[in-house]
Amino acid sequence: MKILHIDTSISGEASVSRVVSAEATARLLRLHPQAQIAYRDLASDPIPHLDGDKNSGCSSSLQVRRSKSVARV
Repeated sequence: MKILHIDTSISGEASVSRVVSAEATARLLRLHPQAQIAYRDLASDPIPHLDGDKNSGCSSSLQVRRSKSVARV
Protein backbone atom coordinates (compact mmCIF):
# COMPACT_ATOMS: atom_id res chain seq x y z
CA MET A 1 0.00 0.00 0.00
CA LYS A 2 1.15 3.54 -0.78
CA ILE A 3 -0.03 6.59 1.15
CA LEU A 4 0.26 10.07 -0.33
CA HIS A 5 0.15 12.66 2.47
CA ILE A 6 -0.18 16.21 1.15
CA ASP A 7 -0.19 19.33 3.31
CA THR A 8 -1.11 22.65 1.74
CA SER A 9 -2.03 24.95 4.62
CA ILE A 10 0.07 28.08 4.99
CA SER A 11 -0.73 28.16 8.73
CA GLY A 12 2.13 25.79 9.56
CA GLU A 13 2.00 24.34 13.06
CA ALA A 14 -1.24 26.24 13.80
CA SER A 15 -3.06 24.38 11.02
CA VAL A 16 -5.87 22.09 12.10
CA SER A 17 -5.91 20.33 8.73
CA ARG A 18 -2.24 19.40 9.15
CA VAL A 19 -3.03 17.81 12.53
CA VAL A 20 -5.98 15.90 11.08
CA SER A 21 -4.04 14.67 8.03
CA ALA A 22 -1.10 13.60 10.22
CA GLU A 23 -3.45 11.64 12.49
CA ALA A 24 -5.14 9.99 9.50
CA THR A 25 -1.76 9.04 8.04
CA ALA A 26 -0.58 7.65 11.38
CA ARG A 27 -3.74 5.57 11.71
CA LEU A 28 -3.34 4.17 8.20
CA LEU A 29 0.27 3.32 8.99
CA ARG A 30 -0.76 1.49 12.17
CA LEU A 31 -3.31 -0.52 10.17
CA HIS A 32 -0.85 -1.12 7.32
CA PRO A 33 2.68 -1.05 8.79
CA GLN A 34 4.18 -2.13 5.48
CA ALA A 35 2.78 0.95 3.72
CA GLN A 36 5.08 3.42 2.02
CA ILE A 37 4.43 7.10 2.70
CA ALA A 38 5.15 9.91 0.27
CA TYR A 39 4.85 13.30 1.96
CA ARG A 40 4.53 16.63 0.18
CA ASP A 41 4.18 20.06 1.78
CA LEU A 42 2.99 22.35 -0.98
CA ALA A 43 3.02 25.42 1.27
CA SER A 44 6.73 25.18 2.06
CA ASP A 45 7.77 23.57 -1.23
CA PRO A 46 5.28 24.65 -3.93
CA ILE A 47 5.12 23.10 -7.36
CA PRO A 48 6.78 25.72 -9.59
CA HIS A 49 4.30 25.48 -12.45
CA LEU A 50 1.32 26.04 -10.10
CA ASP A 51 2.33 29.25 -8.36
CA GLY A 52 -0.10 32.08 -7.74
CA ASP A 53 1.25 34.40 -10.43
CA LYS A 54 0.85 31.86 -13.19
CA ASN A 55 -2.55 30.79 -11.91
CA SER A 56 -3.82 34.38 -11.94
CA GLY A 57 -2.46 34.73 -15.47
CA CYS A 58 -4.45 31.68 -16.55
CA SER A 59 -7.57 33.14 -14.96
CA SER A 60 -7.01 36.45 -16.72
CA SER A 61 -6.66 34.86 -20.14
CA LEU A 62 -9.74 32.75 -19.48
CA GLN A 63 -11.70 35.92 -18.67
CA VAL A 64 -10.46 37.54 -21.89
CA ARG A 65 -11.52 34.51 -23.93
CA ARG A 66 -14.95 34.47 -22.25
CA SER A 67 -15.51 38.19 -22.82
CA LYS A 68 -14.60 37.79 -26.51
CA SER A 69 -17.03 34.85 -26.80
CA VAL A 70 -19.81 36.85 -25.15
CA ALA A 71 -19.08 39.82 -27.43
CA ARG A 72 -19.59 37.61 -30.50
CA VAL A 73 -23.04 36.46 -29.37
